Order: sequence, then C-alpha cells, then structure tokens
Amino acid sequence: MNRAQRRQRARITRQLHTHIAKHGIETLLDQLYGPGNWIYGAHEQLWIVPDTKDTGPGRAYCCVRAKGDWFKARLDAEHTH
Repeated sequence: MNRAQRRQRARITRQLHTHIAKHGIETLLDQLYGPGNWIYGAHEQLWIVPDTKDTGPGRAYCCVRAKGDWFKARLDAEHTH
C-alpha cells in the first residue's frame, strides 16, 4: 500500500469512527450502500458489504468491525458458485 492509499484509508477510518459514534454502524452502511445491501455475520462479528465496483476475479467484499475498522476481502471464483 503506497503513502496516498494509507492516508486515504486513515481518513476513511476516522470518518467511520465519527459517524458510528453518532448514528450507529447500520445507519452508515444503509447510507453508503443502500438498505439491505449488507449483512451482519454474527460469528465473525463483521458487517459485510459486497464491493460492486470491484472488477477483479471472484467477488470482493468490504468488511467492517464494530469500532469502524475495516478491510477488503476477496473470494476466488471457485468459492462463489
């Protein structure tokens, strides 16, 4: 990850923390991705959102933790059928 990407990630994370503290994470996800376009994985304790802008192989997801920390994940095409 280059310097610009790290700055962008830090900025987004700060915005997530601020919004979650004020409105809750579900409200934020509804605003960002639309109501019903995310799921909560209780076992993993993550909110999972399909990355519809990703054009790579398989499927990409944005995974958000309760504190607003997030990461991207990808499932290969063989695991998405």
